[in-house]
Amino acid sequence: MKKLFVSIIFLFSVILSVQAQNVDTLTIGQNGNHDFKTISAAFDSLYNWGVDNSIILLVTADYIPDDSLYRETFPITVQDIKGTGADTTITLKLTDDINVILKDSADCIFYLDNAKHFSIYGDGRLNIVNESKVNGTAGIRLYGSCDDIVIDGCNIVAEIADSQSYGILAECHFGEYPIVLSNNNISRAIFGLFVMDDSDKNGRDIIINGNSIGDVRDGYHITSCGICVSVVNSHNWGSNRFVVSDNKIFSVMGGDLPTGITVYDGSGTISNNLILDIVNNNGQAHGPDAAYGMIIMSSNDSVECYNNMISHVAAGNAYGIYTHTVSSLSEFYYNSIYLCEDNSQYLENVAKSTCFLVDGLDKGSRFFMRNNILLNNFGDIYGQPVTDATCLGIRNVADDLVPLLNNKMNITHNIFYADDMEDGYPVFNMTSDSVYWYYDISDWNTMNNDTTNYDMNPEFTSTSLLMIAESNALGTPIEGITTDYFGTERNQWHPDIGACEIAHHGISNFADEISLKAYYSNGNIIVSSDKMLEGDMYVVDMAGRVVTYNRINGYSAEIPFSGKSGVYVVIIAGKTNISRKIFI
Repeated sequence: MKKLFVSIIFLFSVILSVQAQNVDTLTIGQNGNHDFKTISAAFDSLYNWGVDNSIILLVTADYIPDDSLYRETFPITVQDIKGTGADTTITLKLTDDINVILKDSADCIFYLDNAKHFSIYGDGRLNIVNESKVNGTAGIRLYGSCDDIVIDGCNIVAEIADSQSYGILAECHFGEYPIVLSNNNISRAIFGLFVMDDSDKNGRDIIINGNSIGDVRDGYHITSCGICVSVVNSHNWGSNRFVVSDNKIFSVMGGDLPTGITVYDGSGTISNNLILDIVNNNGQAHGPDAAYGMIIMSSNDSVECYNNMISHVAAGNAYGIYTHTVSSLSEFYYNSIYLCEDNSQYLENVAKSTCFLVDGLDKGSRFFMRNNILLNNFGDIYGQPVTDATCLGIRNVADDLVPLLNNKMNITHNIFYADDMEDGYPVFNMTSDSVYWYYDISDWNTMNNDTTNYDMNPEFTSTSLLMIAESNALGTPIEGITTDYFGTERNQWHPDIGACEIAHHGISNFADEISLKAYYSNGNIIVSSDKMLEGDMYVVDMAGRVVTYNRINGYSAEIPFSGKSGVYVVIIAGKTNISRKIFI
């Protein structure tokens, strides 16, 4: 089982090493005595001079991107600067009192061309807006041989081009140190975040962590895929280790296979992600039209997927998770998937929906699925019947992997629930020479000589923030996974099935002793408290749907809100657990 902690320890050691070195601070601004007038001028100079110390490029309150005399040049190009290394890095950041908007109709705003040992820390105040509709445009683009890159805390708004546009596009060869893309807010693009390595080199980690991708506002959706990790033309399968964790993906809506997270080859982990509202909205919901919460296509690789929440995936063929594996190790633990009715009303003729479809396992494959909740309640939608809808679907599986309860394919301690559907069933199993339809989970368990899969209502407290109302204590411990989606410690003997461990969760269990004020003002929901608040902050409507999200680490925060008037619940989940109703 792969560990995220290895990557975190490695990054921490790098940070300590940098802090021990000499650091020069150079300022950027048009007015006053600054080292550079523009960001692009700073990088042009560094490229010509080289460096012998670590450099902080500090954007000050005097900086004006569209200054009439010293106008910023786009794209801002960052290249391999002589003298940089693990101990001599380049960092771009802002002073504490400013917000910066970099806005231009360029193919990209930042172009990292073979850049190395470079970081951007936007701190939520660096806004990158690209209004170009040229195909292939991006907010930030990494190209060539990039190494030791951090893009953190940027607000990126791209544009919906004719075919391809990206919030962050990393089409590069990875080097000795990780590429880290973290804590960015990305909206209005075809692909929110797209990482592709077409090399045959043994690259280091690709870490995609803590990003918020998508927007509920019309015109700001992601239209194809929230996060895509693709390793192509590689001769060393599995050499690129990826970590996709703690991301929030909202409102991926389009007519070209909208997907929350896609992985094509490569080894790594996908954990603690929230994926909501993945909708094929082309007006036709039949035939090939589909939507996916997550797609995993891997060859000779190891993929571990745990503590993810996926809901509201809507199309003619809707899948919470679709996996196609060949000669690989796939592990799925503690995921919660809820396929329920979609409120966009784009659907016309609904064909089928599957919470989890395993499509293709050969004799060399190993597949483990434990402690997952698969709830399919897609039902009759707008008068259109749903047929062949199921929780778990299995097809194109090598005969020697059936029965499933063996050391190569193990499916135990899961909840499969479709009882509210007229034509729904928990499991559909189709091998090369036989077909099995399981309307009763006991028949499925009998086939595998197992009693640990359950047909029961998990009773989510929300249709999108998939906390359970009561503990089920029916799971089995998984080595190395000791906390749930919210960071709550799991029971070490009898953990709850699903992404949520019940301890301290559920709206009714949130602490009442914290004084939390929440109100609406001028397009924002504002919260404040007399105590420190730390965690993920959600706004949930009375149907249980998450409508907007932000993080909080302090005594107050605000969330942009453009919804309708009504009653909502503000939920803070994490180290602080509390909720309050709000009337808008």
